[in-house]
Amino acid sequence: MKKLIYATKKHPDGFTMKRNGVYAKPKTGYFVALTDNRIKRVNKKTLSPLKSQAKQLEKMTGKEIMYGYWKDGQEHCLDLSIHTKNLGQAKSIGKLFKQKAIYSCKKQDSIYL
Repeated sequence: MKKLIYATKKHPDGFTMKRNGVYAKPKTGYFVALTDNRIKRVNKKTLSPLKSQAKQLEKMTGKEIMYGYWKDGQEHCLDLSIHTKNLGQAKSIGKLFKQKAIYSCKKQDSIYL
């Protein structure tokens, strides 16, 4: 959790981090959020529930769950996300989880659904 808290201060514009604290920087594929978490403060107390939620989602999906972070005004957005190489699959998962967009690693931009 310390690495995640530090990263939110160092990279307020956004990042994706694996649960082990390593930044995820694939050059291709798509990130898809499975959650929509907005919090006022980033600290151990607000992040603890995400840790257990990430473990549960990883067991359910069989996919590596990552933390996707960005700031929207005064709110911190910290979603639990997965990476997939297939655009069709990314769009389907995004729609299933009621997401507004997915993120293209190659284009470094959102694709709105």
